[in-house]
Amino acid sequence: MTGQVGFKDDGSYKREFKGWKPGCSCDVPVPPVPCVVLDPFMGSGTVAVVARELNRSSIGIELNPEYVKIIKKRLQAGSCLDTGVVNYHFEKASP
Repeated sequence: MTGQVGFKDDGSYKREFKGWKPGCSCDVPVPPVPCVVLDPFMGSGTVAVVARELNRSSIGIELNPEYVKIIKKRLQAGSCLDTGVVNYHFEKASP
């Protein structure tokens, strides 16, 4: 399911779930697989956290080593989580 957030005049917001539909009308015998979320400017890792909560795979790119530390802590990288199969790969980009 996908959500759409709408902000109200009083500063609060409501979340409305719209569901998911395939992008084509072909008859495929296997169920569709949700897309992979790409976050090219990962920051503190919010997109990866939300993707994991929604059972989506994600790929994030972050150049700042301080943010990478925050991301690792926030995602509990290296921990055994009960959210399914989780695999994190961190690599330093060469200049």
